[in-house]
Amino acid sequence: AFDYICDGTEDCSDGFDEDPQLCTAKNRPAIDTLEGFIKTYEEWLIPTFLGNGSPKQIAVALIESATIDDYAKALKLDKEQYSQLKKLLEAVRDGRQVELLLMKMPVNAWNDLYMLFGRIVESGFLRA
Repeated sequence: AFDYICDGTEDCSDGFDEDPQLCTAKNRPAIDTLEGFIKTYEEWLIPTFLGNGSPKQIAVALIESATIDDYAKALKLDKEQYSQLKKLLEAVRDGRQVELLLMKMPVNAWNDLYMLFGRIVESGFLRA
């Protein structure tokens, strides 16, 4: 059952239910929701923060990459994109909405950005 996945107890004989990659994916937002958000704010997010790719490719990489470094490799972010993405995620983590507005975040994006990207950050995405 889904409730037994990543609950801190190995329920499968091979420990698969506690696999770190599985736990990363479980703790991230749903791919369709994330893709929809990226599509809605594509002009703001792509390529400045999330790199180049379709909203679907980017959403998949955000869900599957364990860390920001893994994501940067998968999407081939340049140094500026990496830096901008890190700033965006740190601002989300710290609840600094004004800083994001100064980064040209659309006013109505905050709630969804905070919810979706907050889950990504909480899952350990910013660890090196």
